[in-house]
Amino acid sequence: MTDPCCEAMRRQLEHRCDSCGEEGCPDQVVVYEPAGDYAIPIRDGGGSQYVISFCPWCGSELPVQESTPRPDWTPPAKEEPVPATDEALAARLQARADETDSAADHDELHAAADVVASGLHTRYVDRWVDELRKRWLDTRPDPANGETR
Repeated sequence: MTDPCCEAMRRQLEHRCDSCGEEGCPDQVVVYEPAGDYAIPIRDGGGSQYVISFCPWCGSELPVQESTPRPDWTPPAKEEPVPATDEALAARLQARADETDSAADHDELHAAADVVASGLHTRYVDRWVDELRKRWLDTRPDPANGETR
């Protein structure tokens, strides 16, 4: 590790907390990794970190170890759009949106109908639409198909 760029960075990198233990202290907002990266830990229970290129306090560019191998890191797979339009599902979601009394449900169902009609959505959105379909369409009769309440 090179010398810290400023006193605030030095304090962060040398921070040791007796009450939190060696790792995971919320008071330590910047860490130096053996791979040569300065990072901000994402404290969500996992080990994720946001690698930074500039000091948050003085703005100096931080040195980067370009030659350090990272065998455990692989780039995340790019989530491709799922090209699927379903006009019938979009119409049913739209009809349910128009029937509901709840403004929040109305807006959510309209948004889902728009996404389904566009065909440009991801697997994550597909899961959301599927959950809405199960909650709003599979458990209620469809008047368009002659089903009554």
